[in-house]
Amino acid sequence: MAKGNIATGLVLLLAASVTLAQPARAGDGCSLLESLVQESVYRAATEYKPALPQGKTGASLQGGTLAYRQACVQTVAVTTRAFTRAMADLGLSIGWYYPPNPGDYCLSHDLAQCYPGVVPGEPAIPPNQLGFVYDAWKGVQNAVISHMRQGSSSGASTFTAESLEASLWSSLQLTVEGPLYLGYSRY
Repeated sequence: MAKGNIATGLVLLLAASVTLAQPARAGDGCSLLESLVQESVYRAATEYKPALPQGKTGASLQGGTLAYRQACVQTVAVTTRAFTRAMADLGLSIGWYYPPNPGDYCLSHDLAQCYPGVVPGEPAIPPNQLGFVYDAWKGVQNAVISHMRQGSSSGASTFTAESLEASLWSSLQLTVEGPLYLGYSRY
């Protein structure tokens, strides 16, 4: 009987430690990831070397709730869908290559294997604008993968609003030449 009580106690202790190790407010992470990707890409396309926002996201919420670690277990779909929406806001229609047809988000389970491109049947995107799409995607991809502790194929990311925003900002600073419609000419 004592062995059963000890085993039960150990199982409960293990369950409690796993629960405590989970990021706070894990359910909130996907919507935060989506909004930060969209905002960061839009800023990269419309501002010349935008400044890093200082506490913009956390200060706007009561009690600084975004200072908690967040988690998103649908990182690939959320990130690529947010990128697609950001491009649509800029007047660029893109799709994601994954056989058999491109869609509005990447169907791969590995973020490193997701590649945006033109949508068949849509108006062609000029080379300089397509260059912006590729450069911006590389920045977003690098930033988000840096928050995927188990690797780009894990599907899960953990971050705070501030850490993700800073990663997106610094990565887009490295990959994007300047504003989209002011003669983006890397290509």
